[in-house]
Amino acid sequence: DGRIEVDEKVDYTIVVTNQGNVVIDGITIDDPLTSDEACPQTSLAPGKQMVCTATYTPTQEQVDSGTLENTATVSGFDPNGDPVEKSGTFAFPIPGAPGLDVLKRGHDVDSDGDGIMEVGEFIDYDIRVTNTGNVTVSGLTVTDSLLATPPVCDLTELSPGQFTDCTGRYTITEADIVAGSVTNTASASGVDPFGDPIGASGDAKTDIPQISRLTVTKTGVATAFNPSTPIEYTIVVTNTGNLPITGIQLNDPRTLDETCPKDSLAGGEQMVCSASYVPTQDEVDAGTVDNTATATGTDSNGRNQSASGSYTFTGTKEPAIDVVKTGATNDVDGDGIVEAGEFIDYSFTVTNSGNVTLTDVAVSDPLVDPVVCTESRLLPGLSTSCSARYTIVQADILLGTVTNGAVASGKDPSLDVIRSGDFAVTEVTAVPRLRVVKSASATAFNTSTPVEYSIVVSNIGNVEVTGISIDDSLTSDESCPADVLAPGEQMICTATHTPTQAEVDSGTLSNTATISG
Repeated sequence: DGRIEVDEKVDYTIVVTNQGNVVIDGITIDDPLTSDEACPQTSLAPGKQMVCTATYTPTQEQVDSGTLENTATVSGFDPNGDPVEKSGTFAFPIPGAPGLDVLKRGHDVDSDGDGIMEVGEFIDYDIRVTNTGNVTVSGLTVTDSLLATPPVCDLTELSPGQFTDCTGRYTITEADIVAGSVTNTASASGVDPFGDPIGASGDAKTDIPQISRLTVTKTGVATAFNPSTPIEYTIVVTNTGNLPITGIQLNDPRTLDETCPKDSLAGGEQMVCSASYVPTQDEVDAGTVDNTATATGTDSNGRNQSASGSYTFTGTKEPAIDVVKTGATNDVDGDGIVEAGEFIDYSFTVTNSGNVTLTDVAVSDPLVDPVVCTESRLLPGLSTSCSARYTIVQADILLGTVTNGAVASGKDPSLDVIRSGDFAVTEVTAVPRLRVVKSASATAFNTSTPVEYSIVVSNIGNVEVTGISIDDSLTSDESCPADVLAPGEQMICTATHTPTQAEVDSGTLSNTATISG
């Protein structure tokens, strides 16, 4: 390769000449560097010469010095046995050929192991510096303008053929990700044995995979589940790639008030958006509200990105029904007395007090049948009016009240029957009342002809009267066919009185019959 290196041989030629006038015998060569000196003969006649050879492998220090100097000494004996000696010195030049080579490689370090290179993660560089020359390089340093901290190397001095490994770390920026790669140069420098500078550079281009991706997650809460209370949605939009995404818009076909704090996201960044929706009654009846939010945007390479997140809000269905029952007596004949055969008119107010629609709404009452309602389907909060009539019996009057319960029922959207009851106590006032109509007749008006009295006793109340008796201050023979009268019954009692002369003289006869029981 045109240069002398360690382990390569230097071939020496040693020309020995007899410059005297006598034969020299026993010729030998001595060289402190070589050990393989060889000559074709051991004697030389006057004026003759011979070519001897030797080889030597220089050390690195000798190569570094640039010159290999040594001396060969030839000795022999003249015919008289006297020694003859001569030396020859040669400085063999070893040209210095200093050289360095830099090989740089980078590999991505995905610190969080998510398969995406993100801002703040790293490229680790391996830099190998090799001495490609034939002399030692010392004072070795490696620089890289892109690295915040200079690379760290194992060695600072390299013999020919020797290498050292250096390492450095670079923190990735968003601009690097947008570019898709990082290219930079590492420079190695040092000095040769003569203090002359030597340097070399190596480039590395490290690809950064570009990933453009959005994700959307959605949750919702509500203080109540009905058509007047909104479901408040929280929508988290995350840039799960490493390219910035701009022009982000959020769309939800159910909501109209989507709000996000901004319209762009760097790689790995997220934002929390909000929206609200008031469910319909059909959705409340179903118990769930399904909807999907979709986020769209454009990455730094101009590619459109879209992601959706769905959420099923499950509300609590709370079916409930209430009934209020009232009763009022109906005095059909208007006599102020409620009697057997007259009525209690019942009113029922049935209310859907839950949050779901009720169907087959009805009222059952063991005392009356049927109960008629104006509506059989009720939305939450609405009511229907129902009515029924009860015919009073005598036992009710004796008891003084009519008490009974009614049960309202309906079916929720799952066809489960929901019930609720109420009692009504209606007073039926007991009114004991008798009426007396008295008439009299006589064939003559004198002291010997009795006046015949007819006393009609009627029970015009609504309870039975017993122990009936008549008291009349004029008569003493009052007689009744019975002493008990049921409501509405009457009987005719009799009595007689023979007037006195004074009564005849007065022309009239007045008296009063009192009935008690």
